[in-house]
Parts: sequence; C-alpha cells; structure tokens
Amino acid sequence: MSRTARFVVRTAARALPLGIRERYRGEWLGDIAGSADAGVRASSIAAGAVLFTATLRRDRPEVLGMPPSVAARRHARWATAAPRSCRAATCSGAR
Repeated sequence: MSRTARFVVRTAARALPLGIRERYRGEWLGDIAGSADAGVRASSIAAGAVLFTATLRRDRPEVLGMPPSVAARRHARWATAAPRSCRAATCSGAR
C-alpha cells in the first residue's frame, strides 16, 4: 500500500500551485516513510493529501506567494470598489 500511497501523494502534489508543491510533496512523502513507526496507515496520509489538495483556496495570497503589502493593497482596492449597500455586514441592498 505504501507504493500506492506514494503515487497518490505525488499526484495530489502535482495539482498544487508551484509555490507550495515541493514543500507539501516532501512533507507527505516523509510522513508516509515514517507512518509505520508511528502506527499510522499510509493510506490515511494519502487521503489527507487528496482532501487538502481538493479544498485548498487557491486565491489566498499565502498560496500565491503574494507579499503581504500587495495583498493589503488588493484588499483595500476591493473594499473601496464595493457598492455602498454592500459595505454593511449583509450586503442586502435594502435601506
């Protein structure tokens, strides 16, 4: 199963953005290598990798490798561009 788990992890890592791909691939493969000693099934690590890859928010600045200053300017621009009715907590448009 370890061979299958390694294949699944490599495949899941290929679907990640380039900036974080190598980091997670290395972590997951290392986790699989030490899973027998820790009493964890390699298949559960592979399933976690697939779940993480499927649910990752790819628009986050941390994932894109965007510096915090650029992210702050981007959020400020979005806030000023929002219609007045959407600046409230609910964005209902009702007055």
